Amino acid sequence: MAQETIDNDVIVARASFALTGSATAPSALDTELKFSLNYILRDMVASADHPAFRTTVTFNTADGTQDYATANDFRRIIEPSLKFTAAPKWTLTWLDQQEWDRVHGDQVVSSTARPYHYTIRHRDATTGLFWLRLWPVPGEILNMSYDYFAIPADISTAADGQALDVRFPAEFHRALWVGMAAQFPQYLDRDQLQVYRADYAQAKRDLRRHATTVVGKQKFLKPYRPASRGRTSITTGLTATDLLDGQGNSV
Repeated sequence: MAQETIDNDVIVARASFALTGSATAPSALDTELKFSLNYILRDMVASADHPAFRTTVTFNTADGTQDYATANDFRRIIEPSLKFTAAPKWTLTWLDQQEWDRVHGDQVVSSTARPYHYTIRHRDATTGLFWLRLWPVPGEILNMSYDYFAIPADISTAADGQALDVRFPAEFHRALWVGMAAQFPQYLDRDQLQVYRADYAQAKRDLRRHATTVVGKQKFLKPYRPASRGRTSITTGLTATDLLDGQGNSV
């Protein structure tokens, strides 16, 4: 796809034309459109948990340090994914606030050790970033990683010609300018506004529906038969060689 189709100013120009019949918006409206584009882009991504925005980050713990800032573009952690990257490897267990208070208060383990629980704390008042809190408090330098859903790159103050976040699916670029235009009802008649809002809502549904990167036969969809009469549990597939009768024999 040509580069100009993912430029920030092209999307803004299309929204401007939809609103005013001109590809060149007044300077004040142009600025408002960029802020609106930033909002619509992030709103669409947040509504779908699109796999294109899954991200992995690594960080090092420090001896005696319990809290660690999340990545700058962090939106929500993908649980379970917080783990050690070197042996002995294990994945940490997330605790909600009530469980955290009980475990931390009971002091059931040494206060300094290799962590096996974590929670996510408040946003920092200065940076706006969430914080990971580990328990027990790390007693050494350890390399860890986690997966999370990222927010798109900020384009609210982007210069003309700056590309949109290339992770955003190109087939939904039209939805961006439609969503932008719907943010300015003062420029639209009632019928136009209803059409744009309906188109944008449908685009968000379509984005959620097409978010998965896996199609076809998926193992987790296979029927499950509980164990009985001493037999182990059996998961059957959808092919003839995988189908079993009540005694576990192929049918």
